[in-house]
Amino acid sequence: MGTIVKGSDMSNYTTLGMSLGISKKENRDKIKSKFVVFTAQDDDGGFAEPIRHIKFEDQLFPGAIELLSKYRMMKDGQPVVDAKGGYPIDLEALKASEDAPRFKQYFHVPGGMVEYYTLKKGACYANNVDGERIKDRQQHDVVKTVIPVFVQVKFYIVNDDGKMVPNYANGMGLEENGDRLERQFYREAVVQQQPAPGEAASNKPEGTDPF
Repeated sequence: MGTIVKGSDMSNYTTLGMSLGISKKENRDKIKSKFVVFTAQDDDGGFAEPIRHIKFEDQLFPGAIELLSKYRMMKDGQPVVDAKGGYPIDLEALKASEDAPRFKQYFHVPGGMVEYYTLKKGACYANNVDGERIKDRQQHDVVKTVIPVFVQVKFYIVNDDGKMVPNYANGMGLEENGDRLERQFYREAVVQQQPAPGEAASNKPEGTDPF
């Protein structure tokens, strides 16, 4: 058996913000998708940009969405709405509340890190939670072949050849989350091998986050 290295010895992330979201359209079961968008920062700081990652209602503990709704930021008696149409959470109020222990696992993620997933369909148009294509700042369709995925590694097994094999926390693996993101946010494959003129191909174009 190879050497074991803890994921937390490699990378850790702290959540800087949370935002509740809900789709405008119903799915095939006549249900609107509810989700939480997390903004997290590498504890090492540096020049790395915070990453936004998403968890849908079925990936959270039962009742999590309803509990978080209690901590939506308010202005003049109405919930604040962010640029993505989500409802920002007052994170400090949540951390100071009696509900904080239930969300502890989301405040700090030991072994949290960003890995890259290659879309199985090849180059795809990015779409939002309602299936509408995402545009960049120049209003071009965004096309991606590789996407960043937030994962949590419990530990690595380092083989004799030096290869590090990750063991992910439950529900936080690269393949399972990458596959779900592809099915949700990269539904339409691009027919041509290269993006057509006027289309933007990138791993993470600024301002074009699907969620």
